[in-house]
Amino acid sequence: MVWRIKFIKIFLLIFSIVVTVNLFALQLTSLGKPYRERGVKQSLKQKTLLPERGEILDRKLHPVATSIPVLRIYQTGNPVESRKILLKYGIRPKKFKNRKTYFLLIGEIPFISSPLPQLTKDRQLYQEIVLKRFYPYHNIGSGIIGTMGKDRALGGLEYSMDFWLKGKEGVDYYYRDAKGNVLKFPQLDFRPPKKGKNLIITLDFDLEDYIYQLLKKTVKEKKAKGGFVIVTNPQTGEVLALVNYPTHEPNDAKPTKNKAIEDPYEPGSTFKIVPYTYAFMNDIISPNDSVETGEGYIVVEGKTIRDVHPLGKISFRDAIIYSSNVAASKLGLLIGPKGLYTMAQNYGIGAPTGSILQGESFTRLKKLSEWKKSYTANFAMGYGILVNGLQMAMAYGAIANGGILYAPRFILNHH
Repeated sequence: MVWRIKFIKIFLLIFSIVVTVNLFALQLTSLGKPYRERGVKQSLKQKTLLPERGEILDRKLHPVATSIPVLRIYQTGNPVESRKILLKYGIRPKKFKNRKTYFLLIGEIPFISSPLPQLTKDRQLYQEIVLKRFYPYHNIGSGIIGTMGKDRALGGLEYSMDFWLKGKEGVDYYYRDAKGNVLKFPQLDFRPPKKGKNLIITLDFDLEDYIYQLLKKTVKEKKAKGGFVIVTNPQTGEVLALVNYPTHEPNDAKPTKNKAIEDPYEPGSTFKIVPYTYAFMNDIISPNDSVETGEGYIVVEGKTIRDVHPLGKISFRDAIIYSSNVAASKLGLLIGPKGLYTMAQNYGIGAPTGSILQGESFTRLKKLSEWKKSYTANFAMGYGILVNGLQMAMAYGAIANGGILYAPRFILNHH
């Protein structure tokens, strides 16, 4: 009996020594490395650190798109004690119907960079500081600036220059111990986020604001559906203002359709620069030459082209001043399809402008083999052809600067 007890004691002693040695080896030597790594992976968590987005500034360095601190408040239970404090900030707590629900976002308070101390003791609430995109001019310029959705850029320069503005994500590592405490993991490298780069644009938002108010007033007075205005510097191709109305509020993550470049339309009388430029450049007519507009209409292949009022015999100078459709159509027929086609191409019609903005519409010119006499007459006065507003703005800029057709320029400097 005694020897059995001794045997058991010796066995337990040897077993304890073997277990201790193995635990030592697993914890501190290379033999236990695979097991230690497996344990770390099971408890290790990786957290993505979002970068601050670069600012967009106008030519006067006014910020038109920036990032501001926002306090987000999440509800993890029913915060009875803090209800009055939340209501003070316009945040109304919600009753949990599903007890499995947690971290329910119940409100955001902008321009607060630290948690509210009066809420820190409430275990039913969780506070988090985040950076959120903010547009201080609100609706003004929203068509060209764009907006930010939940996790991506939506339209405008925010989308086109996202690669420049977005920065680089960082990463941090942590793990939870057996009690659930969050602990840093120093063995792995912490990589801080890298802020995006700022962007200085050609627009003047004082001018943008002024034109927006005028356009808004005019659209309402005329009971129109909407409108746009484009202002450029013809000597450089810089776009100084690009105004749409109506627009959406970008701070609500609602993108505005940029009608000035996205919606095609028939240019009408503004397109008459095409036949007149070709005719003057090729000495087909001079401003003082006369043209017979008769009773204010002509018929081409059974289709009637009219002026607003009969003008009779007038000079081409007056035909431009009074925007005579009859004179422009007669001139178009005199020039012919090939001349009109070539001049339209020289003005950039039928091709994209080279704008960095996404979604630009353009319609290719009709093949010369498909032109009829009636189409030639209509084309000369701006019908049967589709353009966008930016195309026409750049075309008129070429007239103003002596004949150079610039691509529209929106970026003044990368900062």
